[in-house]
Amino acid sequence: MAKTAVYLPLAKFQSTLLPLPRPGSTLSHLMPRARDFTKIAGLRSEKEISRNFAAIVNGKSGKEPKGICPGYKIALSEDRYDLKDEKRLKIDGALYHEDDIPKDGRPRWEKQRLLVEFKRGATQYDPFHDMETTTVMTDDRKEVYGQIGDYVAHAFACQQRTALFLLLVMGTMARMTRWDHSGVIYTDAIDYVENSATLRDLIWGFTLLPLEKQGFDLTASVISTDTDDYNLMDDVALPQETDLPFDEGSPVPARATGEPAPVFAYVREMFAKSLPNDWPRWRLLVPTPAGPRTFLVGKPVFQAPGPIGRCTRGYVALDPDSKCFVWLKDTWRPNYLGVDPEGNVLQRLRDLHVRNIPTSVCHGDLDGQDTQSPQFFQPTKRTKRQKLVHNVTVPSTSLPFVSEGTALCGVQWAKDGKVERVESAYEDGEDIRLRHLRHYRLVVAEVGLPLQDFTCGRELVSVIRDCVRAHSDAATSGAKMLHRDISIGNILIHPTVEIQQDGSCRVVRRGMLTDWELAKPLCDDKLKECQRQPERTGTWQFISAFSLDNPTVPMKIEDDLESFFHVTLYVAVRYLRHNCGGVNFFLTDFFDSYSTKEDGKYYCGSAKRSSMTDGKIVLIGNARLVFQEKDGRATHWLTAIMFEMLPWFQGRYALLEEPALEIRFRPSQKPAGPTAERAIAEERAKKLSDHVELLALLDEYLEAPWPEDDKVGDQLLQSVVRAEDEAEAKAEAQVEKADELPDATAARKVAKTKRRPVHAVGEDVEAERPAKRQTKRKPVPEDEDPAPARSTRKRSGYVRQRGNLKAGVAKVAKSRKK
Repeated sequence: MAKTAVYLPLAKFQSTLLPLPRPGSTLSHLMPRARDFTKIAGLRSEKEISRNFAAIVNGKSGKEPKGICPGYKIALSEDRYDLKDEKRLKIDGALYHEDDIPKDGRPRWEKQRLLVEFKRGATQYDPFHDMETTTVMTDDRKEVYGQIGDYVAHAFACQQRTALFLLLVMGTMARMTRWDHSGVIYTDAIDYVENSATLRDLIWGFTLLPLEKQGFDLTASVISTDTDDYNLMDDVALPQETDLPFDEGSPVPARATGEPAPVFAYVREMFAKSLPNDWPRWRLLVPTPAGPRTFLVGKPVFQAPGPIGRCTRGYVALDPDSKCFVWLKDTWRPNYLGVDPEGNVLQRLRDLHVRNIPTSVCHGDLDGQDTQSPQFFQPTKRTKRQKLVHNVTVPSTSLPFVSEGTALCGVQWAKDGKVERVESAYEDGEDIRLRHLRHYRLVVAEVGLPLQDFTCGRELVSVIRDCVRAHSDAATSGAKMLHRDISIGNILIHPTVEIQQDGSCRVVRRGMLTDWELAKPLCDDKLKECQRQPERTGTWQFISAFSLDNPTVPMKIEDDLESFFHVTLYVAVRYLRHNCGGVNFFLTDFFDSYSTKEDGKYYCGSAKRSSMTDGKIVLIGNARLVFQEKDGRATHWLTAIMFEMLPWFQGRYALLEEPALEIRFRPSQKPAGPTAERAIAEERAKKLSDHVELLALLDEYLEAPWPEDDKVGDQLLQSVVRAEDEAEAKAEAQVEKADELPDATAARKVAKTKRRPVHAVGEDVEAERPAKRQTKRKPVPEDEDPAPARSTRKRSGYVRQRGNLKAGVAKVAKSRKK
């Protein structure tokens, strides 16, 4: 966590980020008077602190009729959440423009200018206090850091922003923070009771900033309801008779020359779902050499969690000129020498006739929108006792809100496309630096379906085969590019219309390999000396075991082919019929688990590593994983495919661990030539050196007859439901037991019992955080459902369960009365 936090002395923070007017200027004469916060010094509860603080700042306390930030007000919302917020976050308050102040006591996330969070005490709940003295946080401070990170992430998600300010008030102390997607800048803690003028300068200075300096993205503008663009979005969202079906083999009418291409029904449906009434619509500008182009979007179809990282958003967008639907990707890309924008990579691959990849329409960096926190970061030396977290999705409680990866070490960030200094990453004593990110938008012509929408096992394997073919074309063409981020989210199903041999037109669903932003050339001598980015990239669950254990070794074709295997395994175990009884446990153990060593780094979990080294996937009870027909027979073709591939990986890992392979021979007995065991390993490993053997294997099995009813639904969700049913049964049993106790005793027994969280795998889902400590709790209004927690946090590998056993018992008791 401390790796993404940057300390900036208060004076420098003010002069660079919140500058005040020059003395003698017109604005300087409008500076409001400092206020007296003395009454807060004796307060102990957070609610008392927040209410008095807001009243003083707003000018509603004492003899001061005006506040210290004219035109702005602090609105509190500690007891209520936004009704359209599924996570039910209850931030203490925020600074709003006077035209946007909420009247119902709920937060309006889309209108907040500056977030405000209150804590009682001074340093007990100050997460940045630890960062000044050590890299280890106390549990209370870690909890607060995750909590405010949740708030910042949600505010980023609800607005179009480049940065966000948050004021953290802890009793009589306060810190100002500024968040961007590289990290967070924080000031000294100030005693605002003793130095009220300093607090006045921070808040008033913020209100003087133009919108761009406050962190708003001016390349995005809200579409008003009374505009032509708003009406156009409503019109094109309506189903049309010409919309095409998207089932495999569906017949479609032939299109006449010059006739506009029809739209697949699922694309229009996805666009319509992105236009809820409670979400703003936006015009987004995309830079091009011919000038900026405008696209209309609603709610993102995909939103990466967390405020720090690439923070990618995906939209089904509308081109207002052509009235065509496209896919718009909004992301923060690493800005380093040799790291090409994804649009350039796609265009180069297209020019080389690489199949099954997206078609770039336009793309570009947004001028002036670079993360600023790396500029203020002071390099430090990494020691063996400090944890180094690579750019992967790690299911660790020590990473509360990292999005796709956190910024680390190795390369000094580029200024205007020039790299000042490049270092070899991951060496002992290296400099630790934040990643320099630049705001980037890419528009591609294709809008695909998620891989989870496959209809049967054969289609799953067919889609994987098409993406392996795309990977092969890219690796063997003139570009010689390696994708390096094979994951479930980057493999899509793309329905197309193809002319059959009989002249008819039918729908053919093919695989499409997307998200080439992390791709790199396979053959580049410079890559042997240094890495282009300061950290390993990828998605933890699907990175090869070797790469997880050896993050400094450049990836090879073998690693990406192993990632294809892991994606196939994950999806198949989750959706197909098999002999694995504990899907939830298996997916967690195989894909989300990790191990650590004395150096504090994260490495591959034992289940994934052993499956590669042993050449088999073993379940509880030592049974091997097999996929089954409807009658229970283990004759599914996917079983055969995996049984053939696993020895390939076993051979590769045997060669990678060559000393262990040959340790059985004493020096005097070691054969002069290759042993039979080594020859077998080499023969197997050679099948992964290129794509020929894998493509031949998949093509061969796809010619065989496959069962059509082998997809049985999401078994991960089914296991979670079963766990919830068990918890409900326990609640009912608790009621039965409570009936035998006196009323007061039963109430205490039930109140002390809580439901334990259920673990899941590979999902961006939420875990409860304990309620914020308060001396008193205000009764919940009648129009509001009781929130389960003060805040929630997104963590890979957890499923949020709202409420506790007390609520479950009450529900069961109520049903029994009926």
